[in-house]
Amino acid sequence: MTEFKIDLAFLALQKNQELLSSLTNENEDTTRLKAIDTIFFDILNWNKENVVTEKYCREEGYADYVFYFTDVR
Repeated sequence: MTEFKIDLAFLALQKNQELLSSLTNENEDTTRLKAIDTIFFDILNWNKENVVTEKYCREEGYADYVFYFTDVR
């Protein structure tokens, strides 16, 4: 993960505010694609190589996202 800069993240959030606000009537998959992924990967700069989706977590079921601080491959 690259160095996180809060000011740059805030600017990116402001830039995407219209898109994020427009998703109030969307289904879960569309919201995840357009809003949640935008926040994690474009605003917070998480490396997609360090994220696994739909990972089975024993009794809890499936996690939408699991984040690692190192590459998972």
